[in-house]
Amino acid sequence: MMMKSALTYFSYVAAVLLAASKNTAALSISNDRSINRRDALIGGAATILGAPSLAYGAASTPSKPVAVLGASGKTGALCVASLLRRGLPVVALTRSGEWPPKKIDLNAVGFDGDSTSSNALLTVQACDVKNAESLSTNLSGCRAVVYAASASKKGGNSKEVDGDGVIAAANACLQQNVGRYVVISSGSTTRPNSLGFKFTEMAVAGIMTQKRRGEVGVRDAYSNQS
Repeated sequence: MMMKSALTYFSYVAAVLLAASKNTAALSISNDRSINRRDALIGGAATILGAPSLAYGAASTPSKPVAVLGASGKTGALCVASLLRRGLPVVALTRSGEWPPKKIDLNAVGFDGDSTSSNALLTVQACDVKNAESLSTNLSGCRAVVYAASASKKGGNSKEVDGDGVIAAANACLQQNVGRYVVISSGSTTRPNSLGFKFTEMAVAGIMTQKRRGEVGVRDAYSNQS
């Protein structure tokens, strides 16, 4: 069971990084007009490990980092670790300004390197997705942004984080000319009659509705650009 969980997260994070490497301005993993999450998971790990654009060596490491919003959560933390493992500069953005999170095994994506501030590839900063100014400041100078934040007791409710926050981050990316924006969402957001949608919507009040609102808001924000 533990091995299956690790492989699932490895494949999922690989799919996210594959999305970040695409020549696409805005992308939602669960958006039916974009990449299909299930399809990404099937071929994501194999593709990402062989992707030249992410296999940087010391001489070719890009100067602009990838920012990960919600880096203290499991998926966000593994995104940060996976980027570091590939030798990519990354900005871990958390509400507290602390990273790595306790109780999350970064080895799930094969990372056993330096996860402290002494790692030259890692920058840790405090960022509140509910604050537009904080988003704009922290996303400035980034080559790509991964939105891995979601509702929590301390971080904000689903409207604030999964809806408004997703859209606010998209607007900050546009304002700061960030090349790529990847939103980690849910595969059931476009299937409101599915059990997955209904169960999650009840478990965290309104979260699926807000996730879908965030996805649509991102699409509209980028569609409105000339």
